[in-house]
Amino acid sequence: MGPDARLAARNLTRFSRSRSRRAAASERRCAFYLAEADGKQLRHIVGMPESYARAVDGFKISPESLACGLAVASGQPVITQDVLNEPRWQPWAGLAREYDYRACWSFPVETTSGKLIGSFAMYCKEPYSPTVRDRELVAAFTQAAAIIISHYQEAAERVRMDEELMRSLRQ
Repeated sequence: MGPDARLAARNLTRFSRSRSRRAAASERRCAFYLAEADGKQLRHIVGMPESYARAVDGFKISPESLACGLAVASGQPVITQDVLNEPRWQPWAGLAREYDYRACWSFPVETTSGKLIGSFAMYCKEPYSPTVRDRELVAAFTQAAAIIISHYQEAAERVRMDEELMRSLRQ
């Protein structure tokens, strides 16, 4: 992902934290994850500390995954109100404690053509389920992210095709 798209995603994560009435009380953090071209793994793009990003980098996209990997695999939000009380989260409980979050919400990022390209995650310091307003805001953020990411991917593909064309013309 290019610097302009990363900046846009970073701004979306900051804006999303500021839009909720409970944001300060719940100390939310947000992150974006982008699916690899093969659709098998997720890469942290922006939002969480670099050490956290390294720990979750390459998270599998599958029905057996947690949070973001499952959200992308299923195309549905995955809401975990309290990760420390969820048996499926036990292998990752240490990470949740280290980075001080209890709730994790993961929402798939889907293009207008229906392609699942990543996920938006929100991490809350305390156990918490999203309100209707939270879900509406996240829907707006994921739509904006899909537009930004799609635009970047299309631009990158055009550049790649132009370069390929130029190479073929030189031969």
